[in-house]
This record gives sequence, structure tokens and C-alpha cells, in this order.
Amino acid sequence: MQNLIKRLKKYDIFVYILAILLLLLIASFSFSHTGVTNSPETTLAAPTNSDNWQDNASYRDTDWEGSGTSSSPYLITSAQELAGLAYMVNSGNTYSGRYFRQTRDIDLSAHYWTPIGNDSNDF
Repeated sequence: MQNLIKRLKKYDIFVYILAILLLLLIASFSFSHTGVTNSPETTLAAPTNSDNWQDNASYRDTDWEGSGTSSSPYLITSAQELAGLAYMVNSGNTYSGRYFRQTRDIDLSAHYWTPIGNDSNDF
């Protein structure tokens, strides 16, 4: 019986080591295939301050579909509509008791993003 317990302990240690090695392998693979490199040739153009969503009224769309209720929330379907929501909330509109639903993934990488809500205006 003691021999069996010793073999199980060795087996458990082996399984733990194998699991750690597998996790390290997965993490190594994930980081090496992100497309991000440290080479000096890799430069990303940073958006300028004029590319801030809130600095340009043409980026702000507040013509949301829906009525803002739980059964018919305002639908945010684009970056412009999300920027419009951020602008309105950060300008003091609380939308208390209103409902919103983001209907798709929205790519915000082309502009500096101002979060929805701030120290003065909650959301």
C-alpha cells in the first residue's frame, strides 16, 4: 500500500510538471504570434489630438435606434454612435434609467478614445 502511495505521489508531481510545461508552451506560442515585435522598424503612427472622437462633431452620432427602455434599448451600432454617447454623458447627460445595447464589435483604434463618464459625470 505504501508503495502505491509513493508511486501516486510521483505520478502527481509528474502531472503537475507536465501541466506547467504545457502552460509555458502555450504562453510562449501566444506571445510569439501576436505580431508585435521589438524591432526598430516597427513603428505605429499615433493618432493626433485632432483625431479625438470628441473634438469633431462629425464623429458624434446620437441618432440611436430604440427608445432607451429595457425592452427597446438604444442600439449602439457604430464607433460614431458610441462616441456620441460618450460626448453626451461627458457633457452632463446622465441617461439615468435608460438602457443601451452595443450590437457589434466596434474598432476604436483609429482615434484617441475618451471614456464614457468622468469624475464629474457618471454613467
